Amino acid sequence: MSGHKYLTQGLKCSASAFPARALSQLASEGLIFGTVVPATGRWSYNVRIGGYGRIGTSEADRCLSWSAFAFRTLGVESEEWPLLSQ
Repeated sequence: MSGHKYLTQGLKCSASAFPARALSQLASEGLIFGTVVPATGRWSYNVRIGGYGRIGTSEADRCLSWSAFAFRTLGVESEEWPLLSQ
């Protein structure tokens, strides 16, 4: 494992692909909510990504984006979040 990328036998993918696959499987089994959402924050280079949440939550609270999280928790736009500016 080298940083955020996983390299082996010609396979190159982001480390985030592994939890994404697990979340996708759980959603396909109906154990969690899954949908496609706009990509934000560190994943904004993708146009759309998978969004997941707990079954039984309101539609508005099912998937909390990076941008919404930054604004709700710190009151700042995601581009200005302190972790990104370091």
